[in-house]
Amino acid sequence: MKKDIMFYWHHGAKVAVFKENKGLHRENCLCFQCADFHPEPEKMAENCPIARILFGLCVELDIVTPVWECKRFIFRNDHHQVLHNEKKK
Repeated sequence: MKKDIMFYWHHGAKVAVFKENKGLHRENCLCFQCADFHPEPEKMAENCPIARILFGLCVELDIVTPVWECKRFIFRNDHHQVLHNEKKK
């Protein structure tokens, strides 16, 4: 099935995105729910190493990369763990 693709200007670069995904990065990215993520510009140096590296790549390459899986994820105090005791593979 083909999805509609659109172009728009993001931080000064013309980028392509699946139309249905535009604007959903924060909603789909684990980082925005992680206790070790600080999106405020003055706190970015405090982010976990994965978030710092990934953000650097996003800026350098003009891409947006939501994180769907992460071994360093830490629940914030306002969230509860839904899945637990999964067997290690």
